[in-house]
Amino acid sequence: MSYFAVIANIKCPIEVSSGRLLELSQSQYYIAGLKQWIEETDGAPALFWDDADTDTSTEVLVEVHDAAQAGVPVEDTTIGHLIKDCADTGATLRIWWAGKENAHANVVETKSLEETLALVRSQLKADNDISFVMKVDNDNGRGAA
Repeated sequence: MSYFAVIANIKCPIEVSSGRLLELSQSQYYIAGLKQWIEETDGAPALFWDDADTDTSTEVLVEVHDAAQAGVPVEDTTIGHLIKDCADTGATLRIWWAGKENAHANVVETKSLEETLALVRSQLKADNDISFVMKVDNDNGRGAA
């Protein structure tokens, strides 16, 4: 199976340092088929983070797994930077491993940068798949303390 990452409720430009951001309708059929659900659940507009190699987000998520094994903090990875950017701008970030039915909907919801980073660290430490939706709950994106 594969990882998928979607950024939604985008209020200002978001950039990624690897891969490319695509409109959901221009993405592979699996993501395109989730467009309505994602926009209703997480907000519009929404973009899919395509790793530009696999038509998924797998390569960018494998990087954080490899970095964790090498002792690199989550914050210093590509996904760590995106988590921070989404928190700072109030965008919703949903990441899941599509290994089970409705995996996109069965994720832990976080409400702040700190909570999200702590969750990702714990998932990596337990050698689990990274899976969450970060929906910050205030204007500056930092969420509740």
